[in-house]
Amino acid sequence: MKIIIAGAILLVLATSPGISAEKPQSGLVGTFRTFSNDGAWCWFQDPRAVYVEGRHKRTYAQWMTHDGKLQIGFYDHDTKKIEIHTLKEKWDADDHNVGSFLVLPDRRLMVFYARHSKVGLFCRTTSHPENIGQWESEVTVSDTPRITYSHPVYLSEENKFYVFWRGPSWKPTFSTSTDGKKWSKWQILIEDSGRESDNIRPYIKIVSDGKASIHFAFTDGHPRNEPNNSVYYMKYANNKLYAANGREIGKIDNLPIQHGKSNLVYDGKATGVRAWVWDIALDDIGDPVIAYTLLPRETDHRYAYSRWTGKGWLDVE
Repeated sequence: MKIIIAGAILLVLATSPGISAEKPQSGLVGTFRTFSNDGAWCWFQDPRAVYVEGRHKRTYAQWMTHDGKLQIGFYDHDTKKIEIHTLKEKWDADDHNVGSFLVLPDRRLMVFYARHSKVGLFCRTTSHPENIGQWESEVTVSDTPRITYSHPVYLSEENKFYVFWRGPSWKPTFSTSTDGKKWSKWQILIEDSGRESDNIRPYIKIVSDGKASIHFAFTDGHPRNEPNNSVYYMKYANNKLYAANGREIGKIDNLPIQHGKSNLVYDGKATGVRAWVWDIALDDIGDPVIAYTLLPRETDHRYAYSRWTGKGWLDVE
C-alpha cells in the first residue's frame, strides 16, 4: 500500500472558478480535475487530502460547502471517476469545520471533525477499505468546548491513536486511544508558564512517521496578538519529548511543555519580525523541515523554511 499526503493546492485549484477540468492552464503543470465548485477549507487541520494506492489509486479530500455541508470525495486516477459523500448536514458555513484524515493500515479512512470553537470533536471510520459510501457510527472523541483544528496520528509501533486539537483552554490539546472508539481524557500539550490567558493561543502543525515519532512545529500564539511571534519545534517518541538534537525536554506523563524547553527555530524577539507557521514535513532521512511566513508588515509577507541539518537549523527565505 502507498499513502501520500496531498497538499492544500488540491482544493485551491479544485475550487477556483473558471478553470477547465481537462486541459493544462497557463503557469500550471499537468492536468487536473474538479472535485466541487462549492468547497472551502482552512489550513490548520491536517491532512485534508490524502492519496491512497491499494486496490485503487485514489485521492480523497474533504471540504465545507457554502450551505454548511461537510463533504468527502475521491478522484480515481484510473477510471477518472469522482464520487462525493456528505458526512454532516448543517455543519455551519465555516471553512474551519473541515475534517482531517487518518488512513488505517487496512486502507479504511478515519475522519475527524469539529465545528469552529464549539462543543465536541467527533470521528467516523469507513466500513470498508477504499469505500466512502458506508460508515461506522459516529464516535465522540471529546465533548469539551472551543474545539478546532484536528491532527490525527496512528503509531504502529505503539498500536495507538493520537489526535491533537485546539482545546478548551485555546492551547494544543490531545487524546489517545487503542481502538479509535474509546478516547482518553484530554491533556494540554503546550502552555507557557505565566501566559495562560485566553489571548495566548499557540498554533501547531504536526507530521508523523506513522511508526514511532510525532514532530511538532508551533508558535507563541496568533500573529495578530503576538508582535514577536516565534516558531518552535519538538519531537515525541517513546513517551518522551525531545529537541531536534535528541536532548530530552520532557515526558508525556508530565505535561504541559513550556516553549522555552523546546527548539527555537525562528526568533521573533531577536528580529522584531513576527512569524506564522504553515507546515512541517520530514526529509528523506526523517529530519524536520518547517515552512513559515515572516510578516514585517500587513502588506509584506515573506515565505521561508527552516531545515534541521543534524547540527543546527538552516533557515532560508
